[in-house]
Amino acid sequence: MIKMMIMSLSNVMNINFIKLSHPMSMMLFIILQTFLVGLMTGTMMESYWLSYILFLTFLGGMLVLFIYITSIA
Repeated sequence: MIKMMIMSLSNVMNINFIKLSHPMSMMLFIILQTFLVGLMTGTMMESYWLSYILFLTFLGGMLVLFIYITSIA
């Protein structure tokens, strides 16, 4: 039940991502999508450690990209 809800929410977010034009809203949608993938991975493996580590790694990469883009502008 929860897996289906996460998958349907992920599909709705993918469809709405196409309509976005501002980079900050795109970044927010990508972070939310990553969070949903982490939740899905955690429910499949019955352990949230791997999904937590993957989410933190991705969030760190997004932070590095954000700092790089702001230093260019």
